[in-house]
Amino acid sequence: MAVHLTQVQKVDPFLVGLLGLGVFLCGFLAPVVRRALGLRYALPVVASLLTLVWLAEKFVTSLPVDVGLSIIGTVLFLWSLPLLFQFLRSAGKGDSPAHAVIALLLGFSAETAIKGAFGTIDLSWAYGAGVYVAAVVLAAAQGFFVLRFVSANNQQQFQAHVSASGWPYLAIGPALALQFLVFQNVAHQTVFIGWPQPTVFAWVLAANLAGVVAAVELTRQRTGLPWPMLLLLSGLLIAMVGGESSGTSAAMTLFIGQVAMAVLLVSIVRPESESTGDHSGRGVSFWVGVGMLFLLFLLSIYYATYRIDVLAPQGVFRSLAALLVGLAAVRAGFSPRGAGTPVTRAAGIAALVLLILPLVLLVRWKDVTPSPGNGLPVRVMTY
Repeated sequence: MAVHLTQVQKVDPFLVGLLGLGVFLCGFLAPVVRRALGLRYALPVVASLLTLVWLAEKFVTSLPVDVGLSIIGTVLFLWSLPLLFQFLRSAGKGDSPAHAVIALLLGFSAETAIKGAFGTIDLSWAYGAGVYVAAVVLAAAQGFFVLRFVSANNQQQFQAHVSASGWPYLAIGPALALQFLVFQNVAHQTVFIGWPQPTVFAWVLAANLAGVVAAVELTRQRTGLPWPMLLLLSGLLIAMVGGESSGTSAAMTLFIGQVAMAVLLVSIVRPESESTGDHSGRGVSFWVGVGMLFLLFLLSIYYATYRIDVLAPQGVFRSLAALLVGLAAVRAGFSPRGAGTPVTRAAGIAALVLLILPLVLLVRWKDVTPSPGNGLPVRVMTY
């Protein structure tokens, strides 16, 4: 949106910023969608529309239409997360918000695996028969999961009350920012770690696997981590994302940071053992919306540093995101936590299978070697 409107259409950047803010403010309308469609149907309807919009955006060649579809898709995504957490907080069987966190972690792994298989290029920007096949397969898989969701919850009974305050869900937005910018960014990690790209690709997925395993094991414990441990993990996460290291040190930073992030997120959504705080479900929507505004702010400032002088380096904004995640987790640690519903250990199998992709690329990988040319002198710039 920023590129098309500011550089092509010559719209004032301030107005573009206001438009972006307006898009993210639409996330606060999730309770309206929930009341209009009902808790049982709101999530599958929004998820289905999101799939269709994403698939249409993949095949559209008109830039203005592409921007419009992207805006609609963003709003649908902003609605999907609070609807998901609200549903799982109110469900009377089997599932819990911790399942949503594990699903997000597995989703990150799947997205990174697909992007890595296409040379770190997002499917929205890639072309070719393989890309279109992958897009259709992903859309079909999403449709399958939506049908499973509807079938499994057709006779679902919902509890009248849910126990847990909503404000720790503010951490979801900053956590997404860190995943986008650091933990799932194979290109970024390749530069700092310095290994061949397939090796870094495999290491990112291995860190994701370790995070999923740690998160799953935490859901299987009768009590959550005490707040001093959560405080220690929060400080560790801040340290991992705040600086810039290289080589083996950068690789360990990625691995440790992803595991700490996974554990903190599960700790945030663990149910409280006693009924406290807001029980209406509105709190979750509001605080997820606030967290998404932080996501908008952090990404905007982060990329603005490439064009204008910003008072603080990028590491400060990464640390701010980690701080927000840590504060939410420590706050949750002060409340008595119940056991919740454990997540099956089989969840880690999906993350393990995805490691096959970078291993295949590694076998076929050939380092680029320079060869002398006979043409005129040229100047090469990389972006």
